[in-house]
Amino acid sequence: MAKANGSDHYVQFKEVQKSYDGVNLVVKNLNLNVETGENKKKH
Repeated sequence: MAKANGSDHYVQFKEVQKSYDGVNLVVKNLNLNVETGENKKKH
């Protein structure tokens, strides 16, 4: 099923950044696409 924005991604993160103290980045420019029907497991 196509999404309203034309993407087949079920979940999409683009250029995500994370900082715990507001200064130092612990995650910088994270890009992640999970396609419809795709399973991700943490091992």
